[in-house]
Amino acid sequence: YVPHLLSNVFSVLELLLVVPFTVFFLLKDGPSIKRFLLQQVPNRYFDLAVNLTHRIQSQSSSYVRGLLLESLLVALLAVTGLSLLRVPYAVVIGVVAGLANMIPYLGPVCGTVPALIITWMSPHAAAPWWSILLLFWLVQLIDNNLFQPMIFSRTVNLHPILVLFSLVLGGTWFGLWGMLFAVPLTGVANVIFQEIGKELRCRLA
Repeated sequence: YVPHLLSNVFSVLELLLVVPFTVFFLLKDGPSIKRFLLQQVPNRYFDLAVNLTHRIQSQSSSYVRGLLLESLLVALLAVTGLSLLRVPYAVVIGVVAGLANMIPYLGPVCGTVPALIITWMSPHAAAPWWSILLLFWLVQLIDNNLFQPMIFSRTVNLHPILVLFSLVLGGTWFGLWGMLFAVPLTGVANVIFQEIGKELRCRLA
């Protein structure tokens, strides 16, 4: 169990380091990368490439908005539950758990561990330790089975079952990285198939 736990911890640290670094350079050099890639496309496929790029950018933006909405809902659930349990600093812990929830498996840990430590150290805390574990288990259960499928099905225009299926497969095959990128990559693949199918229909008509 310990090697598996350490593997997950290092995977989370890797995400925390790599993702901000990648996002920074994509934001900084994104337009020039886009122009360079479009210049390599033959003229007969230029319109198709432009439409694909536009739809992928739009869907990526929608996915990020959905991710922020999911984090907000998780934070609200955590803050409400911790407040009902009378855990000190419930708002701070809940907000941290919501923000950390953008990275799979990290949100519950970032909420559960501080809540347990503060409850243990506070002489006025009335909540038993098992109630905090139960709370974050319920929050994660609601998030995985309700928030993620419903929100991402709208933001990336996919059926909720397909969203849930992609998350399960991504986590099974590629771990944390798979769960993080499963939904946007599935949405991108869906856009590519739609645009290519539309182009083929136009050419065959």
